[in-house]
Amino acid sequence: MTPAEFCSFIARTRALGSRPGLSRVRALLAALGNPQERLHVVHITGTNGKGSCAAAVYAGLLSAGLSAGAFMSPEIFRINERISAAGEDISDADLCAAADEVLPHWQALESAGDPPTEFELFVALALVHFRRRGITHAVMEVGMGGRGDATNVFSVTEVCVLTPISLDHSAFLGTSVSAVAEEKCGILRQGCSVVTPADQHPEALAVIRREADRLGARLVLPDPKLAENVLFLPQRTEFDFEGHHIIMPFGGDFQRQNGVIAAAALTEFAKRCEFDVKTALSGIKNARLTGRFSRISEHPEIYADAGHNPAAAEALIRAVERHLSDRPLYAVMGMYRDKDYAACIRRVAEKCTAFYAVQSDNPRALSADLVAEEARSVCQEVHVLPDPGAGLRAAAAAAKTSGGRVLLCGSFGHISRALEGIYEP
Repeated sequence: MTPAEFCSFIARTRALGSRPGLSRVRALLAALGNPQERLHVVHITGTNGKGSCAAAVYAGLLSAGLSAGAFMSPEIFRINERISAAGEDISDADLCAAADEVLPHWQALESAGDPPTEFELFVALALVHFRRRGITHAVMEVGMGGRGDATNVFSVTEVCVLTPISLDHSAFLGTSVSAVAEEKCGILRQGCSVVTPADQHPEALAVIRREADRLGARLVLPDPKLAENVLFLPQRTEFDFEGHHIIMPFGGDFQRQNGVIAAAALTEFAKRCEFDVKTALSGIKNARLTGRFSRISEHPEIYADAGHNPAAAEALIRAVERHLSDRPLYAVMGMYRDKDYAACIRRVAEKCTAFYAVQSDNPRALSADLVAEEARSVCQEVHVLPDPGAGLRAAAAAAKTSGGRVLLCGSFGHISRALEGIYEP
């Protein structure tokens, strides 16, 4: 399969949309020899902080010398970012090779009338790639929810992580925090270690406690408030926790919580898989992940943060107030229409000197005019731009003139389109 043929293949699966449920991915993996069953796994779900935690745990495993892989989504620049083995994103050649192995089985399921979706396909591609590369330990980030998510295919999981839980994807996961937690607890396994922060939402924590007890799982509740000597910087967060110095290479005060969760997850995993936890925790500093309050340019300073629910917006604003409040701030923002977009837009817009409303080409994208309408209720200077790239260029020009900064935020697809051709790692 060539890269062009792979793109055509992905387009076919993308047209299927999102269809929660495990029958298709299980059938596909069974046809491939169930590559997931040979792995030791840290499975991560939650509403916010999944990506940062997954990146930190993965970096720790690599530093400890394990043959580790990671599956994370969504990507910012290229779909290759979703699958990483031994610290390297999957190459085009390896992606095509994995697709060659998966394609006949996908076609058989298509002929039977129930083809796997794009996300299900990528789970299979990741697990096939891990098998080809001899990966023994994997970090798997849930796409949405947990119980019906395509990553929920492991019969045994050593460590399950639940990052902070709040309302999101309500049409699929429910309209209460407890209902969302029920879905996310679907990844828990008999006798596993369950890691969730001590300051988890009370409704969610009650569900997690109940499910952990039912499954005879070990519940671990790391408390971010016990982190000492905390240092918040725009590009990293440092603290001491349980005798270890942790460096999260991401800004924002919420990274203290993410770092504590990741440290606890690595500690629990080390108990079950016997690697040097001190080396692993030191390796957290090597984590890499774009779009989590990341500074992507210095002249002018441009920060990118992908978060599109109210809890993520609140976390972003705390970071803005701590690190970006001393100069004019120009926000470029686009949102998906199936999100609680009004609260997110207003929270960002009220902190800005000027706001640039944009719309990506994603079918889920909210129109730039509606983004601007929400922003105008709290911000005096609001501009509507034809696309995310144009919005970023306009905001950057304004920031250069005033000595200000740019905040590129909102849904992942808008950030990806804004950076396309302007910045890549």
